[in-house]
Amino acid sequence: MTITKIAEPRETTASDRPYQTGWAGDGELGLALESAGYVEEEIVVEGTAATFVYDDDFHRQPAEQDVPYVTRVLVRRPADPSKASGLVCFEPLHPGMDADLTWRSVHPWIAREGHVWVGATVTPRWAEKLAASGEWNGRYERLSIPAMGLQWQITADVLTVLRGEGLTPALSGSAVSRLIMSGWSMTGTFCRVFLRDGFHEDARTPDGSPAVDGYLIAISSGGFLEGGYQPLSDGCMVLPREDARRTISNHGVPVIELLSEGESETHASVLREDSDHPGDPYRLYEIAGACHGSVSTKTGWPGDAQADRMGIARGARIREMPSTFPIEHVARAAFAHLDRWITDGIEPPRAPRLRFGEGNIKGGWPECVPLERDELGNAVGGVRSTHVDVPIATYVPHSTIESVAGTAHPGGDLYGHMVPFSAERLRALYGKPEEYRRRVERRSAEILHQGWLLAPERDAVVAAAETVSF
Repeated sequence: MTITKIAEPRETTASDRPYQTGWAGDGELGLALESAGYVEEEIVVEGTAATFVYDDDFHRQPAEQDVPYVTRVLVRRPADPSKASGLVCFEPLHPGMDADLTWRSVHPWIAREGHVWVGATVTPRWAEKLAASGEWNGRYERLSIPAMGLQWQITADVLTVLRGEGLTPALSGSAVSRLIMSGWSMTGTFCRVFLRDGFHEDARTPDGSPAVDGYLIAISSGGFLEGGYQPLSDGCMVLPREDARRTISNHGVPVIELLSEGESETHASVLREDSDHPGDPYRLYEIAGACHGSVSTKTGWPGDAQADRMGIARGARIREMPSTFPIEHVARAAFAHLDRWITDGIEPPRAPRLRFGEGNIKGGWPECVPLERDELGNAVGGVRSTHVDVPIATYVPHSTIESVAGTAHPGGDLYGHMVPFSAERLRALYGKPEEYRRRVERRSAEILHQGWLLAPERDAVVAAAETVSF
């Protein structure tokens, strides 16, 4: 179970971009890599891995062993390797579109700090689709991940190489001083399984220490039976609801779980205390106002147009007004806290938890418990922002999705919407726009000091408030 061959990296150009590229052109969201001093490279790696299943007592065990695979790894790094910070942010690419959801959420922070981002295709569906597509100048025709269940060892192999001999000359093991693994939604769940079922211990540095120095698990609840802990392979049993592995604990590296309201509704059964103990460093950040399906990561990205060409549906529209709550602002602050925790031992702030309450605003899953809401309809407790402390709308974590035929779809549980306040209500709350802006400026300064915003995001919040009128 190892990587046996690493191809020469293929550098992205404006006319030769890989699938789910980070190269943002005109009209595309994301980072204009060239002007930011970044390059994107794609590396094809080959190796062998095992699939895994549970025995009758839900202990992990290998099933089929030494299965050959060929996959791809994307790297976005400073063009001048001497300007790299030493931090690598690694994510398994999302099985929905092979999308780079961590990058989409935190790339401004990555680029500001000179960090490196690495993403790997780990699911059979995407290796097969890319190999069969006939597009991208034949670069994917050899990709092959022949079975579900290989993804855990493929990930451990890539991480081990990243902390060892390195994937490229510019990204040698000696150039990587620390590594954060993260994921969003299904890839957040992937990180939980990787950490809790022993794969974290499989990925090591040459001196035997963990290849992953810390985890940020976003918008994934361990208490969600169907999506909080995915099976190890096709046909493998689902981990029982009461199994302790659904709760993060005792791995010796810092872990931050970052939840929107939607995941917090299902997280009650796995809630635990924050900890600074060296063997169990942990934080839970539940974000009032945030929803699972963020507008900022859903549309307008370079990879979305590429997915469209392959006939990949990106979800139907919702009946309500989509929420614009910027969960990514808190995510960037959380990544910065996690890096300082790893590098300097600086303990991150602790956040109050969202409060459970009564009401009819909750998801449709059996595990869902409604959250307490204030008189304006916004959640009480949790990580705060000007959006809920100086609000101009009510933020609801669920919506009604319309299919092409116009019928409702249960996937609306994942998508948030907002109900903007009328001009009359805004005047009753703030009097004049100038008073609203003054309150945003004051509260955002407090939130910056508390650690839930970084300075550039605070500037963005203040600038957005300047555009509000009533």
